[in-house]
Amino acid sequence: MTDTYCGKSCDTCTQRAHLQCPGCQMGPGRAHSGECEIALCCHQKGHETCNTCVLRTNCSSFHRREYIPEYLQRAREYESEKKAKMAESIPFYAKWLWFLFLLVIPNIISNLMTSDTAQNLFPGLYRPGEILGILTILANALILLKLSTKNEAYRKPAYCNLALMALNFFIIAFRIHIIEASLTIVFAILPIGIALYSYYTEVHAHADVVAGFSKELFENWHNIWKWYLYSLGTSLASILIAVIIPFFGVLTALGASIALFIVNILKLVYLYRTAMLFREYPLEQLD
Repeated sequence: MTDTYCGKSCDTCTQRAHLQCPGCQMGPGRAHSGECEIALCCHQKGHETCNTCVLRTNCSSFHRREYIPEYLQRAREYESEKKAKMAESIPFYAKWLWFLFLLVIPNIISNLMTSDTAQNLFPGLYRPGEILGILTILANALILLKLSTKNEAYRKPAYCNLALMALNFFIIAFRIHIIEASLTIVFAILPIGIALYSYYTEVHAHADVVAGFSKELFENWHNIWKWYLYSLGTSLASILIAVIIPFFGVLTALGASIALFIVNILKLVYLYRTAMLFREYPLEQLD
């Protein structure tokens, strides 16, 4: 059998059996189902063979036609390995991203217990609320470390959460001794810097995980970092505005607070959608 687009003989092809190739002119000549790119080109342009194409002399595909069967075999093996890894990772992400989302519940409880209102009404809840907050940060770090076994990008936010937990524990345990202004500034600014870096690395890790599954979620995770920075920038700008025009400064601060609240809600929504993306992913598509 020599009836091929490029002029090769199917009878002498060593990869034909492995590829289960019916012959390029017998097959559909599609690019993404394992067929030859030369077959696709001729099929799309209406050529019976490469000999009728005036661009054949400078065609890189035509000149490396001897190696295309081996390339197709490697491509199929790569796709097979990729699908096997996806089939293994999807249930993993479905489980641990869902646990990460569920941590919002103890986090909300901790914030309520340490709020000014709760402190005025039930002052005894403040210390347990602080401890619950530390345990929530620890759980968050451990889940991120677990996720890092599949995606290294989760390791940085995990370490950031461990650092935040250690700082919070130190502040609670030795609060009485932190009386110097320099120490007060350090323990006020350092957690903010760590939290910012943790936020940045975590949202980009989520974006990396969903990249091959949802373009919309991928873009959402990247955009939320920009919105978070804009909100923080507006919040800082409100302080300067308040010095010049107090009324507008208050309005700007209020707007920034609302924006930050919305961004944090969106982050939870995106985390929920990311977890559900893997929980509801049809694994039969990978067969």
